[in-house]
Amino acid sequence: MKNTFGAIILSGGKSERMNYPKAFLEIDGVTFLQKLANTYNKEVSEIVVVLNQELSESKWEKKIEAIDKTCKIVLNHHSDKGKFYSLQLGAKNISSDYCFIQNVDNPFVNSFLLGQMIKNKNLNGITIPVYNRKSGHPILVSKKVLKKISSTEDTNIHLKDFYSTFSKKFIEVEDESVLLNINTPEIYEKHVAVKS
Repeated sequence: MKNTFGAIILSGGKSERMNYPKAFLEIDGVTFLQKLANTYNKEVSEIVVVLNQELSESKWEKKIEAIDKTCKIVLNHHSDKGKFYSLQLGAKNISSDYCFIQNVDNPFVNSFLLGQMIKNKNLNGITIPVYNRKSGHPILVSKKVLKKISSTEDTNIHLKDFYSTFSKKFIEVEDESVLLNINTPEIYEKHVAVKS
């Protein structure tokens, strides 16, 4: 039986350093969220977007409508609970055998990278892209990891500590963008605005 793949796009935070919702920053004429949805739709069978509740307010409606037909949107009403809680909300809504975990502040993911990771997946653990000996994003997790995320009661756990309990497979990639996070206006100007 063929394995199924999904993606969780995490956008549950408050974007305080950016002072604007990172999900709705623009790159190549579309929002980060739309670009990620477009890319993942070519490679996976289901996408769950975990959105900070405030991003569902009427002023953002049109931007959300752009992904509404291709993604399941889950609202995070407790953004103060941290990233693991957001991830848990996503994991509880995914049924795939394997799942990419994607932060909304890295819109550079591409089909070639996702294909490399799928081909080299860790059957029971976590697959991580590595550039220049540094671990990057997105990561690909197995069903075993997803189940553990869903059932973990301590939502204050740091993601690094949680991931440390699983086997990891590191995939060398020639793609520096796996290390990028667009989380301040300065980084946005440097890596996105000048290229858009």
